[in-house]
Amino acid sequence: MKNILLACLGLFLIVAASCNQSSLLGSELFDNDKITPNFSDDLVSLRVISEAPDSELMYTSATALFPYYPFGETNDPFFGVTKSTIYANFANNVTAPDFRTTAVSYDSMFLILPYQASAIYGDTLAEQKIGVYRLSEELKGDPLYSNKTFPNDAKPLGSLTFKPTPNSTVLETRKIVNTANTSDRYVDSIYTSAHIRIPLDSNFAKQIIALDSTTYANGFATWLKGLVLKPEKQTQTMLSFNMLYNSSSARTAGMYLFYHKSGDTTQYSYRWTTGGVPRFANYQHGYKTAPIKNFLSSTTAADSLIVLQGMAGAKAKIEFPNLKNLNGKYIINKAELELTI
Repeated sequence: MKNILLACLGLFLIVAASCNQSSLLGSELFDNDKITPNFSDDLVSLRVISEAPDSELMYTSATALFPYYPFGETNDPFFGVTKSTIYANFANNVTAPDFRTTAVSYDSMFLILPYQASAIYGDTLAEQKIGVYRLSEELKGDPLYSNKTFPNDAKPLGSLTFKPTPNSTVLETRKIVNTANTSDRYVDSIYTSAHIRIPLDSNFAKQIIALDSTTYANGFATWLKGLVLKPEKQTQTMLSFNMLYNSSSARTAGMYLFYHKSGDTTQYSYRWTTGGVPRFANYQHGYKTAPIKNFLSSTTAADSLIVLQGMAGAKAKIEFPNLKNLNGKYIINKAELELTI
């Protein structure tokens, strides 16, 4: 704990309330009682601690918290290594897939992640690598915090090395609903908002197609316990993906299976999304070997600085230990605390 002054803590003090409107009769009687405001920057001391919380609330079924999550791994010379991975369950589409009852041939399967361009930090020209892993323990919990982790398989289901283009549209095929079976048809071409497409393992897709109706309808969340998205290359970029993005002109985040029916040249797709299911980001901050460690819960670090960081990073606790000593002595007209970045 330490006593500091941050730029300026100002107190305008007045000793009595008064009307400064002039009176024609008897005004001289009040000349000696006119107020004289005073300013002081040393009546109140500050006690400040920079500290890092162990976690942040990320998910609860009762309240919609975050539609998008940071993703990446950076190494800052002051803050050290900061890493964010994304965990997510995937829910069945409201429409039952026709491949449960119809012979189909597998084409491809992708995990599609729309960018949240407004929440991206750093150099987007740097090459990124993302790995997708299947969880070996069911992703569940309510609430979920940013320090939670779940074990995953060693072998990835898919990966992608890319340079982010968060502000560039993507040439896509247009989605048309086939009312006969409510699957999605794709014809023509259209530009959609920026996203990445991570190819997923073909055996994984074929296993989904082969699931019996009971398992698919009642136990899909148990069969596919969830996925974790891991940054596999350290950069100076923290990306952000919108896990709930839904728009008629863009892809919703989710797993997309593309296939053909027997004797039909039309390509169909079925998707699983993260809406209404547990999902969160796991935050890791490597303070042990970074200069920031000297400021966390320290009473000796330079008292002219307060350290702040996003995610589950350093926060500031500010106290006014002697504020109660002003009680009964002053009328405070205005108080200001100014922090200079």
